[in-house]
Amino acid sequence: VSGGAPPLDVPADVSPEAKKRFEQLATKMRGVYARFDQIDVPQGCDVADKSCDARWRKLADDLLELEDNSRYIIPVCKGSSESAKRFGERAQQHAEYVAQLKKKLDEEITSALAGGGSSAKKRWQEHQNEASRARPRVCLSFACGDWGEGVGERFDLILCNPPYVEAGAPLAAEVSDWEPAGALFAGADGLDS
Repeated sequence: VSGGAPPLDVPADVSPEAKKRFEQLATKMRGVYARFDQIDVPQGCDVADKSCDARWRKLADDLLELEDNSRYIIPVCKGSSESAKRFGERAQQHAEYVAQLKKKLDEEITSALAGGGSSAKKRWQEHQNEASRARPRVCLSFACGDWGEGVGERFDLILCNPPYVEAGAPLAAEVSDWEPAGALFAGADGLDS
């Protein structure tokens, strides 16, 4: 993949809270990148050949694990401080790099399946379905919004934490450095949401 992985270092000039977030991101990304390195696409082992089943099924399991490990890299809403913006940019860089790695992996799988025709694609889909059934996952998604503006889909449940802090109230640095003002302040008495 072009350019290599984004930096995993912690900038020296960030707050202790920001340092903790950069360290958590670096730890998570080291694990994700190590997992990519461990994935083995069975080249020269026909997916339709029963003797290759274990290798292809392992690949299907590994891909699900990789998906679980690499989701939620990006913070849903970026904060307004310089440290928070830098963190958001770094997380975005990692998400884009992971997308490149996934694309490359998909290309390797497509290449390995190329000679097997429709039966190979069907068997690969069966392996993926079996892996999914063996590893059920919660279907949950997050979105950043502005009171539903621009939301064009239905939901089973919406949870929100609207602004409730009175304008000008003093806040701890770990709040004011990471949360955008629009997520905190709600008028003179904190009730204008």
